[in-house]
Amino acid sequence: MPHSSGGGSHSGGSHGGSRGGSSIKTSSKAFPGAKRYLYYKNKEPVFIYANYDVKKRPKKLTLLFGFLFFFISMGLIPSFHNPERLTDDYDQTIIIRDEAGVLGEDTTALYESLTKFLEETGIAPSVMTFPDEKWSKNYTSLENFAYDLYVNAFEDEKHWLIVYVKGPEADNADFSEDNFENWAWEGMQGDLTDPILSNTETGLFNKALHKRLLQRSKYTVGEAITESFNVLTPVVMKKYIYRGYYIQLPFIIILLVVIIICYNLALKKTVFKEAVECPEQFEQQEPCEYCGGIYVIGIHQKCPHCGAPVKAHDFIRDKDGNITGILK
Repeated sequence: MPHSSGGGSHSGGSHGGSRGGSSIKTSSKAFPGAKRYLYYKNKEPVFIYANYDVKKRPKKLTLLFGFLFFFISMGLIPSFHNPERLTDDYDQTIIIRDEAGVLGEDTTALYESLTKFLEETGIAPSVMTFPDEKWSKNYTSLENFAYDLYVNAFEDEKHWLIVYVKGPEADNADFSEDNFENWAWEGMQGDLTDPILSNTETGLFNKALHKRLLQRSKYTVGEAITESFNVLTPVVMKKYIYRGYYIQLPFIIILLVVIIICYNLALKKTVFKEAVECPEQFEQQEPCEYCGGIYVIGIHQKCPHCGAPVKAHDFIRDKDGNITGILK
C-alpha cells in the first residue's frame, strides 16, 4: 500500500515519511490502508485496525529474531542502497493537476523534470494541487487525503505523488508578516518505490522542496517542485553503504528487550487467533440467548462464545450479495 514520503507546511516545517512494505501496524483507531478486525475478550467484542492479516504472523517478523541476534553479535547493522530501475510494466502517465492554480499556465519545465526522473528510476511521478477546502472538510490530515488520491488515481505501487494544498489567507498578522499564504504539501509513494526512495532520498527531496517553497520571492510553486526533482534525479540511483552502530549496552539488557518483543508478539498472536475481518457497517450488537455473551450482528452464524445458533435478522444487501445494513 502507498505510504507517506514526507511533507510539510508553512507554519509547521517539514517532516519525514513512513516506510511502507515493512510497516506492520495495529491500532484501536482507523488509519490509511488499515482493515477493521473483530475479536472477543471476556465475552465482549473488541475492534482493532491493522494493515496486515492479524491471524497470521507476518513472515518478516519470523525472520526478525534470527537477524536481530546476528546483528547483535556483529555489533553493527550494515545497510546498502543498491537500487534497480523499476520495470515499465504499468501505466506511466505523468499527471499534473492544478486545481489550486499555483503552477502557472506553462508547466513544460515541470513536466520535463518529472520525465527525467521517470526515465532514471522507472517511478512515475505526478503533481496535484488543490485549494484548502478540497480536503480540510472531509479529512483529519493531509496524509489521509493524499493516500486516497493515490489509491484512486493509480492501480500499482510504482508511483510517487506530490500533493500541494493552498490554504486560506491567514488572519493572524504575525503569521502573515512575510506575505506568504498558508500552504502545505505531502508526498505519497508506492511500496515498490522503497528500494529507490529510501529515507535518504526522500529526505533530500523534502529538504530541497520545503526550502524553495519558503523562498516565494525567488520560486513559484511549480519552480520549487521542478528544482527539487532536478536536485534528486542525478543522485537518486547512486549506490552506497553506511553503517549504524549500536550503542554498547550490556548483553543482558539487549536479551531482555528481545524477550519482551517475543512475548508481546506471541501474546498478540494468541489474542488475534480468532479475529475476523469486520467492515465498518457492522456495529450493532446483541447478547446470545443461551450464554449471554455479546456478539456483533451479521458477522457470525453461531455464537462465538458458546457455539449456539444466533438470532435471525433481515439484512440489506448490495447487488453482489454483500451485507450493507440490518433491517431488523
